[in-house]
Amino acid sequence: FHATEFVAGRGHLGDKIVGKYRRSQIFREAFSVLNRVQGVKVFTSCRTSRPEWAFERLVTRIQKTIESWDSHAILIVDEGKEAEMTRLIRKMAVFNPVPVYTGPNTLVTQNIATHRILEDPFFKDSSKSFFVQMADFVAYGLLRREKHLASKNKYGIHECFDLLTDVVVREASPKDAMGIVR
Repeated sequence: FHATEFVAGRGHLGDKIVGKYRRSQIFREAFSVLNRVQGVKVFTSCRTSRPEWAFERLVTRIQKTIESWDSHAILIVDEGKEAEMTRLIRKMAVFNPVPVYTGPNTLVTQNIATHRILEDPFFKDSSKSFFVQMADFVAYGLLRREKHLASKNKYGIHECFDLLTDVVVREASPKDAMGIVR
């Protein structure tokens, strides 16, 4: 499933015609199910003007959070831009300059190498991965939360992301109630 097409009512669901209202119920239920899965942690980033910056910032926040948990991570992402993303992750493992405030009006740059990310990202075709499809649902739910569309609001799509109260990683961005990296 691709969330955009799924919610819009495009694409077949088996041999049945499934309308937008029912699809919105299924979409909402997917968020409820994800929120109940033990051990799942959801990191999110929201920045539309520079997607590559959003990804870099998200990876840095994953690094800092899993470091505080004394843990490690792997990245599984949708196919597309494999060379670009792999190159970025490899660079960040060595040199990842991040501005850090050390006091009032004092900004320094600190190298936060992503040594807790164990491997290059694993790229998966979303049509063959329920995991990546769920990530797409979460991303679309966050998009609709941040940028409302009346055609989706009438089905409550803009409220679905907020169902993830138990799995979002608030530590990733303490300034945001749902831990969204901005």
